Amino acid sequence: MTLVSQTSEYALRAMVHLALADQRRSVREIAEAAGIPTAYLGKVLKQLVRARLVSAKRGPGGGVALAEPADRITVYDIVNAVDPIEHVRRCPLGHVKDELRLCPLHERIEGAIQHVEDIFRATTLHELVRDTRPPLCRVEDIILGS
Repeated sequence: MTLVSQTSEYALRAMVHLALADQRRSVREIAEAAGIPTAYLGKVLKQLVRARLVSAKRGPGGGVALAEPADRITVYDIVNAVDPIEHVRRCPLGHVKDELRLCPLHERIEGAIQHVEDIFRATTLHELVRDTRPPLCRVEDIILGS
């Protein structure tokens, strides 16, 4: 079970890059800085635009930017926009006839998923980028632009 998919990871990397940027960035600039395939990033950014987390403008002076201040965008907003976390709603093995109740193990797994979601809801993009540590694993390239 993966709580944060590759798509979510790419979305988070792009959003960190935009939060650190002082102006609009092109898809190519973001892709290169964040180590994301350009075509894949384009699809991810479309989802973020639909969720109104980023704005995109074509032409001269165009590019992509955050649609809201970084302190108003949560990790949950970003993840939910591109690849929502799956919840355990019934026994994944199909062993329980009563679909309204989970077994003790799956109930605990669902509780852990809820806890992760609560943490994501409570963590803003601003908090990630203002921390003294890099905001994401291997994100030095985003910060240093290497």
